[in-house]
Order: sequence, then structure tokens, then C-alpha cells
Amino acid sequence: MALSTTRWLFWLSIAITVLGSCLLSGALPRSSSGGVTYQSGDTGGIVVAGIFIVIACVLVLIAWVGALVRTAQLGRWGWFVSLILLGSFALLAYVIASPDTPPLSAITTPPYQPPYQPPYYP
Repeated sequence: MALSTTRWLFWLSIAITVLGSCLLSGALPRSSSGGVTYQSGDTGGIVVAGIFIVIACVLVLIAWVGALVRTAQLGRWGWFVSLILLGSFALLAYVIASPDTPPLSAITTPPYQPPYQPPYYP
């Protein structure tokens, strides 16, 4: 998966998580400390917020797997191990700062070819 696709999925999942959290905070029941004001929660809003958060989790999982595949293809083993060990924190760093090219050690040069020598005729 291209780095731009991983970025797009990751930032979209962050936006959907924020939207779902806002919906959830508006749908939860409220009460005051004095015990005078009570308001029941909105069950439909809680379900919709939960669906948004589940969608965001699926998107970030797809972005994470795509980042793992891409780093393995490029031979970026430091990024690969950090993505496995640190999860979403490393994915955030990968989305912000990861190069999309293989390391210089992975780029091979062709074997040495001596320059053409015309045949010598005595």
C-alpha cells in the first residue's frame, strides 16, 4: 500500500474517532452533583457513536497492515519492528516522517564492466 494511502486512512480514522467521541459525549446521560438535574442518555446516539468508533478502528488496522507490508517491501526493517512493537504510536510517526524509498544499502549497482578493448592484431 502506498504511503499516501496509509496517510489518508490514518487521518480519516482520527477524524472519525473524534466525530464518534463527540457523538458519544452528547449521547451519554447527565446528572448534576446536587441531584436535581437528571437527563437520560440517548441509546441511538450511543449506538451510532459506537459504529463510528468501530469503523475508525478498522481503518487504522488497514493502515497499520498496509504500513507493515510497505516497510517489508522496501526493506525498512527498523520501521517494520517499531510498527509491530509500538503499534499506533509508531504508525503516527510513520505517517508523518517515513521515507517512501528503499535504503541506499538495498539499491544494488551492476557489476563492474571493463571498458571495451578492441582486439589487437599484430
